[in-house]
Amino acid sequence: MEQYGLPCTTDEEVSQFQAEYQAAFAAGSQDELEAAKCRLIWALVHCNTRTNQQRGLDLAQAALDNDQRSQDQDRELRYYLSVAQFKLGRCLDARRTLTGVIKVSNTHSRITYCFLLHFPTVLLA
Repeated sequence: MEQYGLPCTTDEEVSQFQAEYQAAFAAGSQDELEAAKCRLIWALVHCNTRTNQQRGLDLAQAALDNDQRSQDQDRELRYYLSVAQFKLGRCLDARRTLTGVIKVSNTHSRITYCFLLHFPTVLLA
């Protein structure tokens, strides 16, 4: 199921990714933990439940504020942040987040393509 041309996740999928994150936290490497965190954030921001969208926004922001990450991971987290902002009705914040990422990213990257595909009205507003 899609909303606004974006994938949608269910509460059950969020629970699955939460369990994967907890397992990685308990016994995984740092790389496994970071990958599980990104999958959880992805599931949260794409859920139709506003509570989960807000949790995803909070986790993405905390990861951006505190975690060491590659440039690709940074762009991906900022994309998830913008998805959450958009779905929570904070379109100007989403636009600012996307515009900032596009300015510093490779214009041919998959994430930039996703920005333009999913958020043309946000970018052009």
